[in-house]
Amino acid sequence: MTLRRHLLGGLDSVSLSALPEAAALARQRSGGELAAVAWPSGPTIVIGYQQSLGDLDLDACRKAGIGVGRRFCAGDAFLVGTEDVAFAFATTQGEEWTYREAVGTALKSVVEAMRGPGADPKIVRSSVLIGERRVAGATAVRKWGGHLVCGYVLLNGPLNMFAPALRVSARELSTNYVTMKEATGKDVAPERFAALLMDAWSKALTETGDSPAEGGELKELSALVNGKYAGERWISVR
Repeated sequence: MTLRRHLLGGLDSVSLSALPEAAALARQRSGGELAAVAWPSGPTIVIGYQQSLGDLDLDACRKAGIGVGRRFCAGDAFLVGTEDVAFAFATTQGEEWTYREAVGTALKSVVEAMRGPGADPKIVRSSVLIGERRVAGATAVRKWGGHLVCGYVLLNGPLNMFAPALRVSARELSTNYVTMKEATGKDVAPERFAALLMDAWSKALTETGDSPAEGGELKELSALVNGKYAGERWISVR
């Protein structure tokens, strides 16, 4: 099998929330392995399927220019700034993986990618921490004959803008979250980190070859955005 790579820059909040399902559909239709890494055109909060919009202060989101989306898999909210990344790995391997094994394999890839820029991360359950603060998170679902793992990595921030939307103080947010830039003192280009992350994921998969990066095209994404994810009914499902 080969790993199909997709880099998608400048996605709006609807597209970013649709990315995990688009990756799973693309893998199902074409076979093989698929890795998609994206960064948004504006700061975005992607809530889990079971989360309520009431968890967010939507007026604060509008005032701060923060887009809000809902993905089709469960888990905590993903915070993704314009200099951060979200990822979706769709695989037919590891059919016997538990949820923890699927998430753990993806987060080990995140940790491997982070070691390049000089961070010292550790995995705790479904998060990657630097010190005691979260820098990345992931969730997984078994779907269409394979596993889908999706998550986010905080690269450059700033984080403070998300505080009002989450109804917490900037101090409380910074106590629980950290960006790689803050931890290492270095800017981390999303494109560069995306390449490192997909390299690490490729190595984590067994008996998998690699194919050249395919750029930003992922036709399943536009179909989902124009249908299911763009509707008010989807974002307000809970």
